[in-house]
Amino acid sequence: RPDARDALHQAIRAMDAKDAETAVRLLKRIEPSYPGLQDWIGLKLAEAYVLLPREDMAQLRLKTLLQRHPQSPLRAATLYKLAQSRLRGGETKEAKAHFARVHAQFPETE
Repeated sequence: RPDARDALHQAIRAMDAKDAETAVRLLKRIEPSYPGLQDWIGLKLAEAYVLLPREDMAQLRLKTLLQRHPQSPLRAATLYKLAQSRLRGGETKEAKAHFARVHAQFPETE
């Protein structure tokens, strides 16, 4: 686990430095080591894919996260990031639907 912990810290530093390729490699490597952080790791992987830019992979990660972790405390952020990704991809109708879903399911968010 110490190796996974070091890799996690390196992945966070890579994301801070906008080094998406390194972040993706490290996050994928540690994913099995942290079952309790699967939702957070999935969200960070999606953010890294956006930087690559690989919106298709970002959307896949976000959709998978929503399916596998429906009760995640990161659900609102995940839906919002999916809406943003759809908007960047020119999918305006789908983006609006996701933004509306965030607002309906999480009215306390802005």
